Amino acid sequence: EMAALGPREVDAAWMVLMHRFFLDIADRAGYPSPLAGWLTRDRMVEIYRAAYGGKHYLIGVALSNLASAYNGDKQYAMAEPLFREAIAMYDATLPADHTTTAIAHIKLGRTLLRQRRFSEAAPETLAGYEVILTTAAPGNSFLRAARIDLAAIYDTLGQPERAERFRKELADTAR
Repeated sequence: EMAALGPREVDAAWMVLMHRFFLDIADRAGYPSPLAGWLTRDRMVEIYRAAYGGKHYLIGVALSNLASAYNGDKQYAMAEPLFREAIAMYDATLPADHTTTAIAHIKLGRTLLRQRRFSEAAPETLAGYEVILTTAAPGNSFLRAARIDLAAIYDTLGQPERAERFRKELADTAR
């Protein structure tokens, strides 16, 4: 029931998830595991670095996935440098207008937004948005998220006309 086709990083993510799942079960049952620190999120990035050496876009994928996990835990300060490193890795290994890089910019923008660093969030989110806008369907979830974030950012920065542009685009695509 847990089998599916997907990229290799899905296998890595499932390994970490299942490792943590069974560690939690053992811990709740009162059986501490000697493998408790063996397979962590950070360790998975180390494995990718060792496997791919130097610069490879999959290291960026691992970094971005780890940053997304930190965002999910509301650990934005931990996520930010990982997104920045992932973007640098993508810039070195992927075409300038690659969707993966754009998504990482949007996620970094959201991370900065959550830290209330609006003037830094705007260019990151906008950089990702402009690429996704040319490559994705109007209802794309990252496009939608970027529009929501850009409206919030520009409202906070006292630029209501720019915020309104993104609210209008959201409304137009909702129809």
